[in-house]
Amino acid sequence: MEIMKRVIMFQMIMMIILLLCLMSTPIFTGARNVDVNVRSNIINSSCQADCGNNVIIPYPFGIGAGCYVDHWFEVVCISNNTDSSSSSSSGSGPPKPFLKRFNLEVLDIQLEEATVRVQYPIFSKCDNFTSTGNHSELVESPFVFSDRTNKFITMPMTCDCDFTTSIWSPDGSVSYGGCKSLCSSQSGLILNSTSSCGHRTDCCTITIPSNFGAFTTKIEQPITPYNTIEGCKYGFLVDYLWFLSHFTTPTQNMSVPVVLKWGIAKAYDGSTSGLCKTDRDNPTFQGSSTFKCFCMSGFKGNPYLPDHEGCQGT
Repeated sequence: MEIMKRVIMFQMIMMIILLLCLMSTPIFTGARNVDVNVRSNIINSSCQADCGNNVIIPYPFGIGAGCYVDHWFEVVCISNNTDSSSSSSSGSGPPKPFLKRFNLEVLDIQLEEATVRVQYPIFSKCDNFTSTGNHSELVESPFVFSDRTNKFITMPMTCDCDFTTSIWSPDGSVSYGGCKSLCSSQSGLILNSTSSCGHRTDCCTITIPSNFGAFTTKIEQPITPYNTIEGCKYGFLVDYLWFLSHFTTPTQNMSVPVVLKWGIAKAYDGSTSGLCKTDRDNPTFQGSSTFKCFCMSGFKGNPYLPDHEGCQGT
């Protein structure tokens, strides 16, 4: 009898513990829990921290009205086959963050370096004509292509007579460099280029200049009785470290990671918007003044958040 009482008492205690655990466990409602450190990167608690794919969108970027510093930094969550000019997502597949003004998928945002890594389309030529591609989406924006991280790649560098790839200023007046493949000899090099592509022997690299916000790609191969077009030729900007470790073979309509540098337009100076109450510097992009914020020594956090919400003492 005494044993039965102990068993019943034990069962009652276990039931009470189980009930207490259930009361303290939040009921799943379909909303994903967001880490406190992630939430500390957005301008207010009503803003989305990401699109659900673990790419954090910190202020001054943001998702939704009132969550970004200006229209250049607006991010929208879209699925496959959805136009990023719309803030809604009706396509299939998991949602991904896109910079709305450029229709470029966001892969990563770094506040300290003031960079954003995006998927950028490559340029190709698969016919017997000279092909020219204009890349001017960043013009008049507070974004430029990072000259420290990106390189321009030409490939494949095979023996196709007079196959030339070059990059120019948008008006065609300034050449930034190019590569040329010569018949019956090794690949030739034009201004500002090198045949080195790490361990690869089928490509040529071109170093891009600083403050590089727009360019034209030209791929050409004169038609003669002695040469023919075999396969597609490619010229593209790419995050060079990613290229060396991950890139295999180019295909038409593919995109590759490219790093953009950014700054905040002077119209959003700290004296009027509350931005950058900490230290800052003033890089100039595309002929217009911008600034970027950073936390003072001994502080960490998001320096773009207003007042003293972002940088906290360590």
